[in-house]
Amino acid sequence: MSDLPRHPGCDGAVIDASLHLLDRTALDNEGLPVSVIDDLEIDFESKPQPVITSLVLSASIFGPLYRGHPPSFRLYRVPWRSVSDLGSGIRLAMERDDIETTWTERWLRSRLIGRIPGGRHAPE
Repeated sequence: MSDLPRHPGCDGAVIDASLHLLDRTALDNEGLPVSVIDDLEIDFESKPQPVITSLVLSASIFGPLYRGHPPSFRLYRVPWRSVSDLGSGIRLAMERDDIETTWTERWLRSRLIGRIPGGRHAPE
């Protein structure tokens, strides 16, 4: 985040949301992909500039099921304070299993893949 320009009137950096955040891959604390950033929550009441309060993620499986618009209860909000690095992917200071967008992967792993012979251990 150090290469982003500083705003002269506030403490934070200037971020172009469409360039630096939207449609970028959200990565967990180990650098593994979790989801894509679909939207932002912004506090326009803060002075002197608007402040990003959270990133909105969704499970990618819902795109085909809901014709591109997942229901609001399936959106997961990550507080901005959990963002640790901005780059080609947005790194979060969170573990993969703590992010609710991966529930489909966990469900498939335990209910389907885990029941296949050899599905509970790494290949040799």
